[in-house]
Amino acid sequence: MSRLADVPNDTTMGSARSVSLPATKRIAHGWRAPGLLVQGLLKLLGLLRLLGLLGLLITTLAHGSGKEGTGLIPACLVTDQATIAISIERALTRAQRQQGLMGRESLPEYQGMLFIYKETRPASHTFWMRNTLIPLDIAYIDSEGVITAINSMEPCTNRVMQCPTYAAGASFQFALEMNHGFFAAHDIGIGDRFTVPGQDHCPYVGQG
Repeated sequence: MSRLADVPNDTTMGSARSVSLPATKRIAHGWRAPGLLVQGLLKLLGLLRLLGLLGLLITTLAHGSGKEGTGLIPACLVTDQATIAISIERALTRAQRQQGLMGRESLPEYQGMLFIYKETRPASHTFWMRNTLIPLDIAYIDSEGVITAINSMEPCTNRVMQCPTYAAGASFQFALEMNHGFFAAHDIGIGDRFTVPGQDHCPYVGQG
């Protein structure tokens, strides 16, 4: 599988402040309260959904036991037309991410490797394919589980550190590597979703 070439992570921070209206204005604009309440509830539901997905991803991916003896755990890719069950290996540590799928001579059709980061990585973050023997496609996934970019990567067995690097092209927190052509074969594209059992009808048994 591809090794990772780390680049600095850019972080921007913002701040927001709330302003309270005087009592007279609150009364004068009281008719707006139901609309504001609905908007607030919708935002809260969206936040809870995001936190729920992140919690499931972190718990399942970081601590899931996986299929006995294999280290694989179930996951799904969800489009408007279908839910595709897959099995994934996890690359949690820097060493695991650097090793990736290097040296593998084959990969089962519905099996892949998920690179997991604690923080969002920038669009300039790169992967490479040194000592990787099979062509791969990589989907970059944001913290909400949405695919933000997909790239194809060619094998490279050059031992002189001259393998090309592949920039993500979009910020991401997870990166999923599958066999070359897998995403196209299943009509998976930008805006589709990666999820785990308990979300989007994803079954608890992935495919081998």
